[in-house]
Amino acid sequence: MGKAEKIEQRWRQGALKDVPERDVLLVLEANGFSLRRDRNHHWLAKHALLVGHPEFGAGNKQGGRVKINCHHRGKARTVHPLAVKDVLKALDFIRSKEKEQEDET
Repeated sequence: MGKAEKIEQRWRQGALKDVPERDVLLVLEANGFSLRRDRNHHWLAKHALLVGHPEFGAGNKQGGRVKINCHHRGKARTVHPLAVKDVLKALDFIRSKEKEQEDET
């Protein structure tokens, strides 16, 4: 099990408090997201399979996006717990789409 998988497993077990920005970025990159910062220094994580997601894919034809707040409670480079939950929701959706694509072939 790689480092990204171990981090994700900790999150799924409830360790959502004081998550470092670098951990979130590692998990996102390991799962094929493209990343960029917006003007407010939030990370925008984009993935083509999120297009159909009701929360993350609406109105974005090139791919769905997850916005990540990395200054929770004034702590620089600390990710808001709800943003970590959004990442987990996005990962679940992407994996279900990948499984659907595998089943079709």
